[in-house]
Amino acid sequence: MLRSSIVVTAITLLGSAMGFVVQLILAHHFGAGTDVDVYLFALSWPTFFAGMVSAFLSYVAIPQLVARESDPAGQRDYFTTSTIAISVFAVVVILIGFGLGELQTASLPADSPIRAHAQRARLVSIGWFICAAQIGQAYLLSALHAKRHHVTSAGLGLLPYVGMIVSTVLFAEQIGVSSVAAGMLAGTIASTAAAAWFLRGRFVSDKPRRWPWAETRALFAAAPYAVVALSCFSIYAVVDAFWAPRAGEGTLASLGYAQRLVIAIGNLAVAGPSAILVPRITELVRQAAPGTLRHFLRKTLVTVGVGAAIFALPLALAPELLVRLLFARGNFSETNVGNIAATLAHMTPGMVCMLVSVISLRAMFCIPGAERAAAVLGGAWGFLYFATSALMVSRGAPGLASAYSMTWVTICVCIITVLFKKAGGDAHGRAPAGC
Repeated sequence: MLRSSIVVTAITLLGSAMGFVVQLILAHHFGAGTDVDVYLFALSWPTFFAGMVSAFLSYVAIPQLVARESDPAGQRDYFTTSTIAISVFAVVVILIGFGLGELQTASLPADSPIRAHAQRARLVSIGWFICAAQIGQAYLLSALHAKRHHVTSAGLGLLPYVGMIVSTVLFAEQIGVSSVAAGMLAGTIASTAAAAWFLRGRFVSDKPRRWPWAETRALFAAAPYAVVALSCFSIYAVVDAFWAPRAGEGTLASLGYAQRLVIAIGNLAVAGPSAILVPRITELVRQAAPGTLRHFLRKTLVTVGVGAAIFALPLALAPELLVRLLFARGNFSETNVGNIAATLAHMTPGMVCMLVSVISLRAMFCIPGAERAAAVLGGAWGFLYFATSALMVSRGAPGLASAYSMTWVTICVCIITVLFKKAGGDAHGRAPAGC
């Protein structure tokens, strides 16, 4: 398990490097102005929806598939049936997304330059195709994790980066910022197809096939709680798309660059544990050993927290140097450097708490009966971030970054407290009274 975690972390390091390359190319070709604003705005709603559904599938599918390991026929039938259901759902998402695109545009201020951008409508359409592809990709990569093919799953997750890099380099001059979204779509489709190919023959049994639609419906019946709970990892895009255009041109771009740096670097601290530890936590829950479970959770969260803090230090202490080294070339101006550096510095406390919350919520979804509490906490994140952003929007991108950090600090404390209560004890590992 340790070796797999190290390899997955190494692949994630490569993915983070490729993410940096995408940001470098984006900054070189388009700077931090309206082109990047419209790209981030167009993908904000699809990213939010795909993030919620993909996270739900990742968090819930792995425990469901692992729980059926003792029944190969049942596991095979469940996987096949749920894959068909999710594929149909992805097609429906595309159809609904076209209508939501108009509503998304209506949320812009009347004088926003994003409204008049020539590529806005095209980018919104591409965004909903990306959303559908990401839903299918998330389930198949989760299935690979459930079958303990962690390295293969992590490796296939790199393909969208490859698509974005190749497409932007080759076609940025011809089709502008749409080249980035087109590359993401192509890479995500390639990743999904490759995952399906690697999964062939992984779910097999000599018993006759059946179609457990009732069990699949049960998976989606749990979706409302899970989707609301996991919205905290993607709704920031929608909130930023609402408030940033009201704070001035380039604000959304500054938040976007800073957010992607935070995610790319933060993934280094959690990618390995996030993928590897869920089956272990599921096993501990099934063994009904609360003391062992609490000890494992405590050790995991401390390790992730320390790792996240180490990765966050350069972002907090030398953000301008980092931004200048990475982006200050081409169409990226000195003003862009200063704005993004300030935004990044204010966002790093939230990064640490967000990464701890990732592991905590994954653990919570392995514990039966914790879904409702997780939904309350995840839903509260969106409301709190929207409210704090309203108070801080006058301070521009750094103010919205501060709202992001304040929200994550508050919610992270609540998530950890609830997690240890659901695991059978408080955050110090003590059993509750009466146990």
